[in-house]
Parts: sequence; C-alpha cells; structure tokens
Amino acid sequence: MAELKPNEKVYPLLKAADLSIREHVLSKNLFNTESNDLPIVVYALNDEKNYQILSKYEEGLDVDDIHTQALTNLCEEPYAIEKLNEYSLTASGNDFSSELILCPDFLMKAQASLNAEKIIVSVPRRTVIYAGASNMPEEEFRKFLYLSIYTYQDNSFGNEVISDTFLEFENGKLVSKFTLRKN
Repeated sequence: MAELKPNEKVYPLLKAADLSIREHVLSKNLFNTESNDLPIVVYALNDEKNYQILSKYEEGLDVDDIHTQALTNLCEEPYAIEKLNEYSLTASGNDFSSELILCPDFLMKAQASLNAEKIIVSVPRRTVIYAGASNMPEEEFRKFLYLSIYTYQDNSFGNEVISDTFLEFENGKLVSKFTLRKN
C-alpha cells in the first residue's frame, strides 16, 4: 500500500450513489451491498488543512487496507449524541457526523440510548445523521420520516446530498433498508 505522510489521516466520506466521478475515485459500496440506492464510501486524506479524495489510479493503494484505516480514524473521533425526543436522536454538525453510520459503537450507543431492539438511521446530507427507535409510535415515526426527508430536500446550509434511504440496524449490523418514493 502507498505510504501516507505522518500528518495525513485517511477518512471515509459518504457520497451519493450517483456520484459523477465515481469511476475515478477509490471507493466501496456502503456495507458491501450491490444496491444502487445506497451511498458509496470514498476515502479522503485529511492533512489538517483540507481533504483530498483518493483516486483509484494511485499506485499501491489497497481499498480494503484504506477502508480499515479510515474506519479506525473515524471511529476514534469524538461525537455527541443529542436526543431529539424519547424516540429519536442526532449526532449532527461535525465533519464526519454522517459517516458515524459506519461505526458499530455509535450504532449500538444510539440503540441503547433509545432503549430499542432496532434503530432506523438516515444520513440525508453531509454532517447530518438521525437515528430513531424502529418501534416508535406511528405519529413519531411520521415525524422522524418528515425530518429526514425535509433535511434531504433542504439546501439551506449548502451541505451535499447523500441519501434518502433509511437503514435499519440491530446491534450495529444492517438488517434492512427502505426508501420513500413519490408516486
């Protein structure tokens, strides 16, 4: 594998599945699925000044090694969980908030915080992640869906769109997914 400079750290970045430069960047499908509606994971170097997305044409880069390094770096970053109500929470607002969906520790803490057997997670835009108890009352579920879809459609903060797909997790592992489609 190519060597990273000592002041560089590699991180995963979630990008929309239809990323225009997808064929040119070092990437993996989210959770190794073959789904066309899930975001992809690209990798970026952080030299404490900016991010540089890694090209798949760079010699000696092994995507699995880079993925392991990136997840280690990501999951070591501090984050704060903020409850929205007894059924949902967020850990939004930081550079890698959306990417927390890749950290089993975050997913299990969210599940425990919501006292739920399973959680539904959405990452509608960069720096945004929402999690809700999968067994929340229907009215709360509708509010959770609305918040996620509204965030997905709202470009007020200029954060890049990631996905309108909802992912369900149990004990840090993906168990299902769904997307709301307009009829």
